[in-house]
Amino acid sequence: MARSARSLREEAEQLRREGWTYQQIAADWTRRYRLNPRVAFRLAHGLTQAQVAKRWNDMWPDPVPRTAKHISYWEVWPAPGGRAPSLDTLNKLAMIYQCAAGDLLGGEDYTHLDRAAAARAVSAAGTATSGPGDDAAASVQVLTVAIAVVVNDADVLLVRRRDESAGLAWQFPAGVVKPGADAATVAEHETFAETGVHCVMRRSLGSRLHPATRVFCEYFFCEYLGGTVENRDIAENISVTWADRARLTDFIPADRIFPPVLDALKEHTLTEPATRPAIVAAIIVDDRRVLMVRRRVREGDLSWQFPAGELDPGESFDAAAVRETSEEVGLAVKATRLLGERVHPATGRQMIYVACETVSGIAAVADQDELDAVAWCTRSEVAARVPHALFPAVQEYLDESVAP
Repeated sequence: MARSARSLREEAEQLRREGWTYQQIAADWTRRYRLNPRVAFRLAHGLTQAQVAKRWNDMWPDPVPRTAKHISYWEVWPAPGGRAPSLDTLNKLAMIYQCAAGDLLGGEDYTHLDRAAAARAVSAAGTATSGPGDDAAASVQVLTVAIAVVVNDADVLLVRRRDESAGLAWQFPAGVVKPGADAATVAEHETFAETGVHCVMRRSLGSRLHPATRVFCEYFFCEYLGGTVENRDIAENISVTWADRARLTDFIPADRIFPPVLDALKEHTLTEPATRPAIVAAIIVDDRRVLMVRRRVREGDLSWQFPAGELDPGESFDAAAVRETSEEVGLAVKATRLLGERVHPATGRQMIYVACETVSGIAAVADQDELDAVAWCTRSEVAARVPHALFPAVQEYLDESVAP
C-alpha cells in the first residue's frame, strides 16, 4: 500500500522540526515516493485540495472561486484527465506553497549525464551529517544516490574511495540513481559492481539532502547473500573490506554517519518490526473486469494496484476489504472469499487478498489525496499496468473470472 496522506503530513511535520525547507521535503518526496511535485508541495504543507482552494480564494477573490476540483485537475496533469496550469496559476500556487513556480513542474532529471557531478556525488554521499535546514540548503542538487549498508553477521561492507576531497575515505557502497530507476535496485547492483558482493535490500533507512553535496541520498539496510569481496572498481576505489560493526567508527567518525544507519546497526535486525499491521487488498470483479486504482504516491515501480489498506485492530479481513473499497472508490462491495496471504517479497509486509463482488455504487476516486484514477481492467490490461507477476492465488482467480 502507498503512503497515506496523513502519514506524509506527519513526516513533513517531523522534517520541518528538523529544519527541512518545503522545497527539500517536496524534492525528496518526488524522488522517493514518485509524487507529482504539485502534490508533494501541498502535502509538505499539510494541506488538502479544499484547503488550497480556500487559501487561493482568500488571496485572490474572484466571481468564479477555485474549488478542490481545480486543484485536482492541475495535480493530475500531464496524465489524462488533468489540465495544464498556466504560468499565472503556477505563480499563485508557488506563493501558497512558498516555492519557485518552476519547482512545481517536475520533469526529467539528466544531471547524471554530467560525469563530474555524478563522480562528486558518489564520492561524497556516504557519510557527513549536518542539519538539512542549514543556509546552504537554498541550492538543491537534484542528483539522487543510493547507498547500501550491507551486513554479514557482525561485519559491515565498506569501500575506500580514491577521491577523498570531502575528507571521507571509508564509505558504504553507493551509486547514482538515473531517472526512472529504482533506488533499492541500484544499491544492490552497485554493491556487486564495486565489491563482487551479492546482497538483498531488507528495508529503507530513510533519506536526506546531503549537507555537503546537496544531492539526495537514499539509504538501504541490506543482507549479504554471497560472493567474495574484491575491489572491482579500481578507478574509483582503493580497496574494499568487511569491517567489524563494533569498530565502524574507527573507519568513519560517528558524527559523519547518517544516524539511522548507526541505529540500524545497533539493532542487529534485518526486518521491519513485526507489529506493523497487515495490508488487506480487495480483488473486486464485476462484468468480467477487475477494479484497479492508480495511487498518487508510487511504490517503487508500481502505481496501479488493487484497492488496499491497513487492517485495523480487531477488524476482520472481510470488513477491512469492504471498508477500504468504500473509502478509496466509494463502492459498496461484499467479500466472497479469502484468496490467500503472503509476506510481500518487496516490502516485507503481510498481505491478505480478499475476493469481492459489487453491491451498489459507481467506482470513482473518493480519496483524492491517495488516488488519481480508477479503471475496470481485463487480464491483459492488468498485465500492462503491473510490471511483475501477481500473487499466484490472485492470478488464478483472475484467470477464472476476468476476461482476457
